Amino acid sequence: MGFLTQRRLTMRCRGARRIAMRFLMATAVGLSSCTLSTLAADKETPSPRGTFIITQHYEGNWTSKLHFTKKVHPEITFTDDYPWPALFHVSPDDQWILQVQKSGSGDNISFLYHLDSRGRLRRMEQPFGELAFGYLQHAFGVPIADLYHTGIEFTGWGLHPAILRFSIHGSSAKNGGEGVSRELIYDLQKHNFSTP
Repeated sequence: MGFLTQRRLTMRCRGARRIAMRFLMATAVGLSSCTLSTLAADKETPSPRGTFIITQHYEGNWTSKLHFTKKVHPEITFTDDYPWPALFHVSPDDQWILQVQKSGSGDNISFLYHLDSRGRLRRMEQPFGELAFGYLQHAFGVPIADLYHTGIEFTGWGLHPAILRFSIHGSSAKNGGEGVSRELIYDLQKHNFSTP
């Protein structure tokens, strides 16, 4: 009788262990899928005046769309998608959008858009950061061909006058530890760069 009781007890313990292990495995799988879905969750950037929301959605790459909150204009899909999400900076009047997009390890590219009253989104033809580096080369003789880890970082908007403030950076391939790091201003009306 004592032997049967011990055997039943051992069987029950083994069964309880299996149930506990299944529960732990299910919990671990659930948490990992929850973490993956959180990492790839849609990213939203609302405009300051509430005119629109920029949504980034991940499906192999990140796709960006501009949705008008009052549905007065159709949504706009940005032309390119990327392996990384972008940083979108919208001007206080909801008319300008700066997209800073990671393009590699330590590098980014950037695009400047203008949204008109008819709901048309126009992108500056040349990438914004590329234009800014061209300005540095022309105005200050900065040898941009020797730079790596290049990009810009948004600083702020100004409305009177209408300006975009940002910093621009790049490391020198020839001289380790050197390179360029400057604050710049872009005049949104005159379409030119200057230093503060």
